[in-house]
Amino acid sequence: MKIGIDCLDIKPNYSGGINTYLFGLLDGFKKSRVKDIEFIVFCNKKNKHIFKNYNDFKIIEISSFNIFFRYFLLMPALILNSIFFWKFINDYYFKYFNINSVFEKNCNLLYVPSTVLNSYNLNIPTILSMHDIQHVHYPEFFSKLRLRIRNLNFINSAKNASIIQASSFFIKQDLLNNFKFLKPEFIKVISEGVDIELFKKPLLNNIFEKYNIPKKFIFFPAQLWYHKNHLFVLESLKRIEKNKKIKISLVLTGAKFAAYNEIKNFINNNKMSNVYYLGRVPWLDIVSLYRNSKAMITATLYESSSLPILEATASGIPVIAGNNAPNIELSQNLNLNLFDLNLENEIDDLIYNLWTDQLNLKKQILQNNENIYKYSWNSVALSYIKLFKSL
Repeated sequence: MKIGIDCLDIKPNYSGGINTYLFGLLDGFKKSRVKDIEFIVFCNKKNKHIFKNYNDFKIIEISSFNIFFRYFLLMPALILNSIFFWKFINDYYFKYFNINSVFEKNCNLLYVPSTVLNSYNLNIPTILSMHDIQHVHYPEFFSKLRLRIRNLNFINSAKNASIIQASSFFIKQDLLNNFKFLKPEFIKVISEGVDIELFKKPLLNNIFEKYNIPKKFIFFPAQLWYHKNHLFVLESLKRIEKNKKIKISLVLTGAKFAAYNEIKNFINNNKMSNVYYLGRVPWLDIVSLYRNSKAMITATLYESSSLPILEATASGIPVIAGNNAPNIELSQNLNLNLFDLNLENEIDDLIYNLWTDQLNLKKQILQNNENIYKYSWNSVALSYIKLFKSL
């Protein structure tokens, strides 16, 4: 059986969740060594180099794929805001440039990890990981143009995928609620994973000198998007400083996206010398920051699941997290310190109590060390392979 993996939309320099998810899953496939399955990675000329470590897979470059030209052709459909016209032009593009034929000749099934389909009219089954539909719940976080593109692309993708993979039961229900044409049996829930071996390895402690950060800090790894809710955490630290007379060190990592200026201004205006923004850092340094932190914190308003929670748990550190639905699902297996995203005092108390060692962290960490293996990429990859074979 030949399984194609559509990586045409993967950005080589992006360090966010999509890339972490993809490469974790590819590593899981690589280690699975299922004899009757061959994996084929479809890439473009700009991202081909990032797959150089996957010699066990067949790598096919589709040089005719040009995302900018594709969207140029789609402009009339975008202006008309036509779902039908968007699909018609997109289908013509993939057929005219023989991209569909490359997919169909080289694999029996195509898996798309990047949230939306590229091609809607393949003659082979397609499995799509539709990670979230954030634009439906928080349209204010997107420009009008971006919002229209997402609406047209997501609806066509949901209509034309053979199977949709969701990373949590919350996302499955969210898709069913917002795409009424979908049926429950066509949405399969498979959790996200984590490279446990990587996060368990001993690491050097020179991370403190490299980034000039204190040896005791709370880690907040998240791209600087509005929905990551950085200000909620920063405001909590200011209240703790005012009410408890203690400055808690916070380390931020993530690329400068839409919320960057607001976050930077808040830190500067409030003279928060205890907050260290490192920007984008290498992956192994991210691992080291996890391992050397007091705890990891996340306050995301909306997501499919949480890779940082799995990464922190694999690192053997406690987690402070907002009580969104996917995090509540994870808390059924992992011992998490959840707070109400609508209550200021809950996050304040959790951060302060953890920082001052007033929480029973040893029990949490021991329980999580046992249960995190349910989320290894090896285990997750086998769930995908089982799904592939079922089609």
